[in-house]
Amino acid sequence: MSAAEIDELPWRQLGESPGVTYKVLWRSGDVYLGTLRLEPGAVEPERVHHGAHIHFLVTQGSARIVDRMLEAGSYAYIPPGVPHEVAASDEGCTLFYTYRPFEIPPGPPGSPLDEDWGAAG
Repeated sequence: MSAAEIDELPWRQLGESPGVTYKVLWRSGDVYLGTLRLEPGAVEPERVHHGAHIHFLVTQGSARIVDRMLEAGSYAYIPPGVPHEVAASDEGCTLFYTYRPFEIPPGPPGSPLDEDWGAAG
């Protein structure tokens, strides 16, 4: 995807947080890659993803992520179950993100887990 094609994608409002928008660049099932933009001073309130890994790469500006100020070029990994807030600095920021849910390994054939996890034929 070229920079021009990415620019043409619409920014979508993330939840009800003013000044927080995103673009999905790629998706496969429940795995997402995209960009997240926070206007100057905007905050994406604390949340917990109990069943997913989150990765952030700051591409422009700076933001406080998990109580640490990160500038352009910085990276943050948020393991499942860790509360995290993203707060833009006075200059705002743009992040590249990944959202990857847990992978549940299949049980042995005929396992009762097959039905619980939707693996049954």
